[in-house]
Amino acid sequence: MNTVKLDIHAKLMKSYKQVPQWWFLILLAGSIGISLLMSFVWKEDVQLPWWGMLFAFGLAFIVTLPIGVIQATTNQVADSKQFSTGLSLIHSRIASDVKTTLYRTSNTITNKEES
Repeated sequence: MNTVKLDIHAKLMKSYKQVPQWWFLILLAGSIGISLLMSFVWKEDVQLPWWGMLFAFGLAFIVTLPIGVIQATTNQVADSKQFSTGLSLIHSRIASDVKTTLYRTSNTITNKEES
């Protein structure tokens, strides 16, 4: 590993301290907590029940690895919509589908080239 030559960007990044893992876990727990709080406090505005948010978070957790493997090996961007359906089928509310899509795909967003 010592024989690897670092590019200029890696050399510049070595001057910064590594961000600790607990910081990312705090951000994850905080965002899940605030999202669940919103589903209880603004129930009519959010239109997505608490279990729907937990389902979207769990689905995003499960499909992150397969989507990453597909993209890394084939250079094809796979969307998590290909792995699941929206929760709007249960409630027939468009806001529910939008929020489910947001929570389900926010971890798998990549820059797609427009053709």
